Amino acid sequence: MHDFELTVIPNISIFNKKQYLNKKFNLYFTLMIKNMSSADRLIRLIVAAIIGVLYFTGTITGVIGIALLILGGVFILTSLRSFCPIYFGFGFRTSNEEDN
Repeated sequence: MHDFELTVIPNISIFNKKQYLNKKFNLYFTLMIKNMSSADRLIRLIVAAIIGVLYFTGTITGVIGIALLILGGVFILTSLRSFCPIYFGFGFRTSNEEDN
């Protein structure tokens, strides 16, 4: 278990509190802002489902099959969170302001 020091955060806006926590605990992804549209999420889920079916039916096997299965898992996780770290790194987003 991790023991974190309990500190009182000054009375500042929510965004500034997140920035404060980022600096304090060096957690850069606490500002995970939704950067994927609904269409992007749906496409990723469909691709992940296809990869899963192909893997578990034995159509894709070996190292490539395992790598694609891991990629499918990443697609599922990013779709559920609506956040893609690669998009974040490049400053790219497919979601509109009203999607947030």
